[in-house]
Order: sequence, then C-alpha cells, then structure tokens
Amino acid sequence: MLHTDLSRNTLRQVFEDHCLQAHAGVPGVLRIDGPAPGPSLGILAMTHGNEPAGLAAFYTLLQAQTLQQQLRCGRVYLILNNLAAGRRYFEEAQDLSFTAHYRFVDQDMNRMPEPVQGELAGDSSEIRRARELLPIYAELDAVLDLHSTSAPSAPMLIEIDPEQSPLQVPGVNVMLRGILDHLIGKALVSLCGQAKGYVLECGSHEEPASLLIAQEAAWRLLEQLDMVMPRPHAPSPLTIYQIYRAIIFPDESYQLQRILHSFECLPAGTLLAEGEGQPIVIDRESWVIMPPPRLKPVHPGSEFLYLASRETS
Repeated sequence: MLHTDLSRNTLRQVFEDHCLQAHAGVPGVLRIDGPAPGPSLGILAMTHGNEPAGLAAFYTLLQAQTLQQQLRCGRVYLILNNLAAGRRYFEEAQDLSFTAHYRFVDQDMNRMPEPVQGELAGDSSEIRRARELLPIYAELDAVLDLHSTSAPSAPMLIEIDPEQSPLQVPGVNVMLRGILDHLIGKALVSLCGQAKGYVLECGSHEEPASLLIAQEAAWRLLEQLDMVMPRPHAPSPLTIYQIYRAIIFPDESYQLQRILHSFECLPAGTLLAEGEGQPIVIDRESWVIMPPPRLKPVHPGSEFLYLASRETS
C-alpha cells in the first residue's frame, strides 16, 4: 500500500497529471466518491511549491485505483494548492538543498489574510488560487494539509484545535501546540470553514522517510474517519512542544550566531542573533523548532524559526 521508491521524476509526473484534473471547473482538483454517504475529506498537497510530500500521498491513493476500490463512504478531494509555485519548483529547481525561492510566487499561501464577508482581498498569485479553491474548501468536513521542512527534522503534527483528537500516524511522535498564534497571517486550513483541520510536517523535503509519512498520514486519517477499513495500530505517546515565540528579525542586518538544529535545547541567556539593533537573547530554556539551514532568512519579515517549551502527553 505504501511506496518506498518514489523518485523526483515520479513526483513530477504526479504533479503534471494532477494539474490536468479539474472539479467544478477548478484545475488541480480530483474528487473520488465512495458508494455511500459520508464525510468530505480534502487532502492538500503543495501549499508551498517546494514541498512535494503530499504528492506521494496522491500517488499511493491513486495507484491502481487503490482508494476508489477501498473507499467505503464519503468523498475525497485531492487538491493541489499552489499550482504556480509547484510548476516553478519542478521546472526550475536544480539545487534541491536550497529551494526556498520556490516556496511561493508572490506570497506565502499558508499566511492568508482574514476573509472579509467570505472574500479574500488582494491579487497575488496565491490569493487568486485560494479564491478559486474557496468553494471546494467550503464543502469539506475534514482537511489534511501535508507539508515538509527545509532542514532535517522529525515529523510533527500541528495542533489546530485543542479539543480535537490528534491524528495518529505511526512514526509521528511530536506535536506542536500554539504555533497558529505566532503566524503572520492565517493558516490555509482556516479557510476551510468548519472542517476539522489536520496539518502535518512530514520531515524534510523529498526525503524518502517524509514521503512515507505523507502516505501513511493520508490512509490513517481515512481510517480515523471510518472511510476505509482500519488497520491495527497502537497509539504512541506524543512529545508536545508549546510554541511561545516566533523569531522574526527586525531588519536584514540580523543573522543567527550559528546554524541551529531541530529540537535543539538552548539554555536561558543564549545569544540567538545579532544585527544593527538590540541583540536577540533567549530569556528561558527553549527548544528550537523548524530552524532553516542558514543564518539569514530568504524572505525577510517572515517567521525564521520558533521557540518552545516541552512536555509529554
């Protein structure tokens, strides 16, 4: 059921094939209907153009009509979010160790403005695409947005609703809590109305392990929603990181003191970064979440990394 040998060429072919799909006149969307009524689930890939892990989920669900044969009820929407950024990524990216320039075209699609009376203001490539997808998002009862990280990292669940049971995915033992409060903009899943939102950072871009996690997550959510026959699975405890701060550099003069690593623990008083203004010093013991593999941000003014406390569920 899971595929361990997905090459970049295979992922690109999945992307190109999916671009040719359309639902209700919206390109990049495929709907698969079950034989009985049930939930409407959206599985989102490439919200960021340089994060192709979600394509692995599409591949495993569509290969030999696997999902069509196993779906017991409801409907599944496979949605390519950022078509334009994804196209640039597959056509132009050469150095796969540095693909941040292909994350978006005009603005981060996972940092949306607050809709006003159901409408999104703006005319960026990402806003136009989100506006096109809004009627489909409105049909969803649950949504899974699959992401990946630029630096090596264990996979991480992103908590959307504290009242909601987390998605149980084998191999995923970390959950980030409170990160939505520190984003400069709204997470894309917030545009999906009352749908239960699940967001997963699968690991680093195009790593085979990340592609497996994306596939597993799609099947596990289908099982959790009783849309396919469940497989045995013993839940494992989650280590929870409570995000308390996003590091956003005041200006382009700032840079980190050194390259940081995912889940690295820094003691209180650590000098994190310096620039022409006040130095950035950590005031408490902190764990580093989603640090990029560089000293300065590619996109100034965005969250560069996050700081968290740690607990165990």
